[in-house]
Amino acid sequence: MLDGWNKEWKITSPGLWFKIYPFCSAAYFGADVALKIGRLPVEEIEEVIITFSNNTDAALIHRNPQTCEEGRFSIEYIVSLILQGKPLVFENFAQKPIDELSQQIISKTVRQNVQEQPHVARYTKVKVTLKNGNTIEESSTTPKGSKENKVTKQELIEKCRSNLKNEEFEETLLNSIFSFDEIKSLSSFLSIL
Repeated sequence: MLDGWNKEWKITSPGLWFKIYPFCSAAYFGADVALKIGRLPVEEIEEVIITFSNNTDAALIHRNPQTCEEGRFSIEYIVSLILQGKPLVFENFAQKPIDELSQQIISKTVRQNVQEQPHVARYTKVKVTLKNGNTIEESSTTPKGSKENKVTKQELIEKCRSNLKNEEFEETLLNSIFSFDEIKSLSSFLSIL
């Protein structure tokens, strides 16, 4: 069982896809695209079209969520937050009703799928049409957290801190994690956890 121990960690190769947002990872492509577009004046938005390749939105079961918690599985809600400039933090995905401004954007949002050939990389596109007729369109095949668009060490630290909210424990845990390759025994690490 221990053959090859510590020679090549699967966490390094092929690597992990780090989940940095508190919602379904099927929405990461769409969130990445919306973040490229950024904040827009909500009153100027005419329509938002979100296109997924090959039904890769199947896990995003809420097209018209009523609560922020349902919004974890709604690309429409997630994009509405981003277009308003709201942060993608846990508080915006709690068990509470969705605010009126987010509902307005959701009601202007259309979701569609395109069937692509197997060799075409998975993607999501977002197209925003403004009331003046201008359009903004972006797409993503490598959202933040994927191997091709890795999170930074600082982003991982911030994610950890946002979840733990205990400075003394955070420091101990993070020091242990970032010196993991020097640990002589897992028992000391497990005792921290």
